[in-house]
Amino acid sequence: MDKAAVSDRFGRAAPSYDAHAGLQLACAVGLLEMAPQEVDQIEAVALEIIGELRDHPSAYYQRTRMRFERLDQAMQVWAKDKNARASLKKMADAMSRVCTQLPADSSTRQSCEGLFA
Repeated sequence: MDKAAVSDRFGRAAPSYDAHAGLQLACAVGLLEMAPQEVDQIEAVALEIIGELRDHPSAYYQRTRMRFERLDQAMQVWAKDKNARASLKKMADAMSRVCTQLPADSSTRQSCEGLFA
């Protein structure tokens, strides 16, 4: 199977893993690795995952938090390499709608607010 086929599968699979953030985030990382040039697809998958988290902000703890922090690190490198800062900004804006739902004085919120910035 070629990289294009694999990246297409990652892009189609991510939204189908409803409420399984770990699987969705794995698909996003897979897209970054297999098809970093697919800026629109990567952005769409990331925004969809963030949108689901917005509907369930209490899920942003423990493993999900660690996975988002790792995704953020990969996205920072990707955005710089692919000149995709505008996509990163959209992700940061979407993530801020998640962060505002978390307790204001918590380290979890601080972590959340630092993502995709």
